Amino acid sequence: MTCLVAIESDPKSAKIIEECWKDLAKDSNAKVLVYDSLATLAAEFAKPESSADKIVILMVPVEILGADPEKALVDLATLYNCDMLVSLFDDPAKSIRKLQSSITKNLIYKPIDPTIFKEHTRFVLFPAKKVKTQYVHTTVSKNKLESLKKFNFTQLSEAGFKIGKQYPLEMGKAYKFYHHFFQHQKNQHVWGRVVNEDDTSYEVIFAQISAAALNSVRKKIASVKVRFKNPSWRGLTSNTQTGIDIVIHIDDETIAMTIQQLIERTYSANLIMHKKDFKTADKIQADLLITDLAYEEAMLKNEFIELPKVIRLYQENLNRDEIEERLTLEYIRTEKPLDKAHLNKALKSIYPLIKEKETSQLTTISNEGVISLSEQMIVEEFSEAAMGFNHSNQFKVNEMIDIALTQEDETDLKEMKVKIHYVDEKPSEKVYFHQGILYGMKDEFLKQMRLWTLQMHIEKNKNK
Repeated sequence: MTCLVAIESDPKSAKIIEECWKDLAKDSNAKVLVYDSLATLAAEFAKPESSADKIVILMVPVEILGADPEKALVDLATLYNCDMLVSLFDDPAKSIRKLQSSITKNLIYKPIDPTIFKEHTRFVLFPAKKVKTQYVHTTVSKNKLESLKKFNFTQLSEAGFKIGKQYPLEMGKAYKFYHHFFQHQKNQHVWGRVVNEDDTSYEVIFAQISAAALNSVRKKIASVKVRFKNPSWRGLTSNTQTGIDIVIHIDDETIAMTIQQLIERTYSANLIMHKKDFKTADKIQADLLITDLAYEEAMLKNEFIELPKVIRLYQENLNRDEIEERLTLEYIRTEKPLDKAHLNKALKSIYPLIKEKETSQLTTISNEGVISLSEQMIVEEFSEAAMGFNHSNQFKVNEMIDIALTQEDETDLKEMKVKIHYVDEKPSEKVYFHQGILYGMKDEFLKQMRLWTLQMHIEKNKNK
């Protein structure tokens, strides 16, 4: 007979487990067994009358797994040829990282939420199959959340940073990154553009960084006494010009002349033109446009022979989608008022071979931490137990991804784990449908998910 087995010494938790599983076992005629120890389980299954019983799920408390919980789980899964669940209390002092990368199908936090527990058990009972939730409501509605990828954060300068190659990134593309080095009030993000790579790392320049975040970076660099003696920042080496044609299109003549004087004082062999000086309708040949206007692509094509790189001085507050769109045209966005040092370093990053009148070097510090890259992900359906989403990449079943529900306070961004449960074999319109289980849903995550669900519902219905 099929058996659902739990090891649980606490009578209250044991009762909840037994009642939840009995509800699930009605249709499949499975046997529910709860023991107080692994020794009792071993003794019972050693009896002749248990020879025909087959354990499909074994749930064990984390405290009985010893110093190497991952090995203990593998041993139990192998011994009983079953899937594993782990129950535990939320203890911030204890790391569960190994459990997140193990064969464990899910983590069940105590006190046990019966509806979530039953749903997570159902997903284990239907491996690699699309599951329709039964005990929690699934909302079928498109919403955005954040997919997070962790990179080794190895070097930092005033112009950008270096990260490991834990995941492939697209050269030239701008990405959103989270790290406490960029923190100011409720924000701790920057936009970084990948400009170079070697065998082990990516070089990223600040595509958009607020003045407050840049100040935080400068303070961090200044506070570190040990620095790289000969840092290697190659910049956008595909730009091989030693001199560049620059157009400045800024109505404020004082700022425009300040920029011109800065460039002339620092670099040689540059041709600098001001947009106001062009009286004809002829298109302009230029490598770089420095402007405080929000150019559209059609405007650039109308005014320039070839699209120039754009450094934009901005002041407006845009949402994520708007910034992402602007960064397809604006190579670097620098916040007003003009930060001359930042503009100078940005220019050198885009044109690394430009002739300097005095050789300069970026002050660089090392770092051994982790930085998070954030990409938006569209969920097609979601519940407190699972979510469905489309993605151009086909993830593997049991692969783990990190997500976060977008919120105003980035310093309190709660990261959640999603374990891929089901993936379409073939793509539809170049994307694959995935169903992922919310892994280790403790109470604080459930509360945030419920609040997020309510906010999404209000947002979608406010104009109806």
